[in-house]
Amino acid sequence: MSNEKSYAAKIDLDEYCLMDDILFALCFQDNIECTQLVLRTILDMPELIVKSAKTQVILSNENGRSVRLDAFATDGKKFYNIEVQRRSSGAIAQRARFYSSLIDANIFDKKKDFKDIPETFVIFITERDVLGGGKQIYHIERMIREIDKQFNDGAHIVYVNGAKREGAKPLDLLLQDFFNKNAQAMNNDVLADRISTVRGKERVKKSMAVITLDDIYEEGREAGIAEGLAKGKSEGKLEGITEGLAKGKIEGKAEASLANLRRLITKLNMTVDEAMELLEIPKDERAHYAALLKN
Repeated sequence: MSNEKSYAAKIDLDEYCLMDDILFALCFQDNIECTQLVLRTILDMPELIVKSAKTQVILSNENGRSVRLDAFATDGKKFYNIEVQRRSSGAIAQRARFYSSLIDANIFDKKKDFKDIPETFVIFITERDVLGGGKQIYHIERMIREIDKQFNDGAHIVYVNGAKREGAKPLDLLLQDFFNKNAQAMNNDVLADRISTVRGKERVKKSMAVITLDDIYEEGREAGIAEGLAKGKSEGKLEGITEGLAKGKIEGKAEASLANLRRLITKLNMTVDEAMELLEIPKDERAHYAALLKN
């Protein structure tokens, strides 16, 4: 299709840094080395060994709002969530609290005792000083005020202020890399090599261009997708792109929805449930689509 290149150009990965969801998701998906570097540096845990790392992980909440985590990792015992946030409104304290609680609900085995609940870390890397204290990093822990002692419930929240990155300490260098679009000028070879590899894969660029336009139907759908791409670029958010897909989708076009599901599953390595959640397929229709995907 003639418009494919023009749409793909709008989300050229060279225009993004690791503070943008698109590039962050591609670089950190299943990449233990990058995730481990970030966690070791921010948490000052040089011996930390990451065993699993995923991006765009959806945590379900049957009684309320589900969430999609930018990155979710574990060392086999503890669990780590990394969020990149350009907008200060996306990193408010209540959001950190909700993410922490929903992680607990999803990882804790109901057969185990409460004392065995794993330790968790919710980390926000923000573009600005969201907490306003002028610090580079903030560690939030529950305290017992009357005796000035930590509550030690195993839940940790960390805010990293990306606006404060001048210097030569490991955290300074890491933050500089997160805001740097030029991989060749980065401080950490691990991140630089990964970004160069991701950018060099034409198939990845196409997949992020809402996964090529070969099977996109009606002009109304094309216009909706184009609007979503533009919004995704301006806000630096993958949500803008998926919103365009949802807006462009014509009601009753099961074929288009099925095609988009297949693209997300095959091109972005999403599970069936994650793809349906991302495209906001109604829950009462999901069994039908799941059956169609098997054919």
